[in-house]
Amino acid sequence: MNGSLSPLRSGRVLLVVAAVALLPAPALAYLEPGTGSLLLQVIAGTIAAALVAARLWWERLQFLFRRFRRGGGSAPSTPPPPPPAAGDDTTGPPPADRT
Repeated sequence: MNGSLSPLRSGRVLLVVAAVALLPAPALAYLEPGTGSLLLQVIAGTIAAALVAARLWWERLQFLFRRFRRGGGSAPSTPPPPPPAAGDDTTGPPPADRT
């Protein structure tokens, strides 16, 4: 043999290691009431961080698809306004009446 475990044998070894790791062991420790509150805060913070990360990821994904869709061959739903005629300055406020 070349020293490597067969897939079946390595699966059995992993199963035995997992079973031993999951066996209950006596814990000589006291968990005070504040520990439960701390665990709830950790869980709530993890969920909140995951939701924020998912929201940011989703916005970036939407932006990416919008950018590709705008750059594609589809025409916009409303046509752009026509350019102003030569000498027609309608971009600013009307001139003040100086009389």
